Amino acid sequence: MRAPDATALRELAVWSRDVVIGLARQFNSPGVAVYWLYLLGALTLGALVYAARRRSARGLLGYLVPARVWLHRSTRNDLLIFVGNTLLYSFLLYGPLQWISRAVGQRTWLALHTYAGPCAAPWSGAWAMLLYSLVAFLVADLAFYLYHRVMHRVPALWEFHKVHHSAPVLQPLTVLRQHPVDVVLHGALAGLMLAPVHGLAGWLGGGGLDLWTVRGVNGLLFFALLLGFNLQHSHVWLSFGPLDRWLISPATHQLHHSSDPAHHDRNYGNMLALWDRALGTLVLPRAVTRAGAPPQLRFGLGPEGGAWEREYGSAWRLYLWPFVQLARRLATGARALARRVRS
Repeated sequence: MRAPDATALRELAVWSRDVVIGLARQFNSPGVAVYWLYLLGALTLGALVYAARRRSARGLLGYLVPARVWLHRSTRNDLLIFVGNTLLYSFLLYGPLQWISRAVGQRTWLALHTYAGPCAAPWSGAWAMLLYSLVAFLVADLAFYLYHRVMHRVPALWEFHKVHHSAPVLQPLTVLRQHPVDVVLHGALAGLMLAPVHGLAGWLGGGGLDLWTVRGVNGLLFFALLLGFNLQHSHVWLSFGPLDRWLISPATHQLHHSSDPAHHDRNYGNMLALWDRALGTLVLPRAVTRAGAPPQLRFGLGPEGGAWEREYGSAWRLYLWPFVQLARRLATGARALARRVRS
């Protein structure tokens, strides 16, 4: 076998450097949940929760960064999935998903312009921008709720969403612990639902109406992410009290990850609790809190030590096991169909 020449080694070194830089940039991108400012906001809120429950600062670091979480094998798998999905999204998924959104948005704008003509009084100004941002935020949140509920309720899709729920410990990287099939379905649905909103805004504003953004992200989403979103995937129990009826607090989402069957099929929302409340899937944190003490939740797909811990115990299995389970489901269905046909 021929040894690689110097040129090939240099190209590999350049590619490796670019990959490392690309991964590091995820922590400096406001469009990604692990943006450093969001993480800093989560740490600050976690410290405030700790201070409210204990008068001494002793043990603060151990509370914010517990070894049982950060040294857990699941956290290592979260990191590997983060690397793998970043590469897959950058090289394979970003273009097609963006094309869906752009194509539908442009066709919406074109259809409105064709059948209704140019908007007689184009929208502009701060209020129009804020309304556009609010509608986009609401539609994106509704898209997440619908996608999330479907992933849980359709057995074939649940096999892929199980990857996210197989984490026995939660930390900020767990939000990105998603199977690529999960990523594609959420991205496609969100793109299809948001694109008409952008197309309509383009027509109403005559091409001059923009979202209110902070660092290139919808300002409403930016501040929602800054104010505790990353604590949804953490050990920090933080309820918003009466606001839990309107917002998905960290405690509300942690109940969604609970392995207790009583909490299954509940709390599908992303930022807003409106959809869960309207459709009867909301369980409030106060329902499981006793004497103000946080409940002792267990996360994952079942009892500790169950077979699921082995089935989802490595990054390779997290990628491949859903396809194995799906194939088994299809084979079982085919056998059942054949028996009915014979009978």
